[in-house]
Amino acid sequence: MGDIWYVPLAGESRLELIDLSETGSILKDDKSIIDAVVQLYQYNDSLVWGKTFDNSCFVFNGDTLIYERESILKAEWNQGQAIAWEDTDTFYQVRREAIAGNASNIALIACIGVALLVVWILKRIVLGKAKRKV
Repeated sequence: MGDIWYVPLAGESRLELIDLSETGSILKDDKSIIDAVVQLYQYNDSLVWGKTFDNSCFVFNGDTLIYERESILKAEWNQGQAIAWEDTDTFYQVRREAIAGNASNIALIACIGVALLVVWILKRIVLGKAKRKV
């Protein structure tokens, strides 16, 4: 088993990436709904559009999965506008950042602070022992 990353989507569903972030799966209640997802577009808070590895397009609202042709998505769902697809790894990063906010930056700063404190303490201990021997 490898590394698993996931972010919530519409309803109780989530995008899950395992090892290779180029393809993902959409799960609901720990059951795979869609596999081999390569591109996504968050239409709104409750609606996700996606493309699979074989270029099948889908609309997912957390409960219902509808397969559509991309031309229908563009014409009927997106008022004729081009769809701003994102690769699954980019979609994951953007979604994770929107959810986590500054928490990861704060954690990084805290880790650096702890590491510097440990180095300072070890330096004091080592130099303290060296001064006593002289």
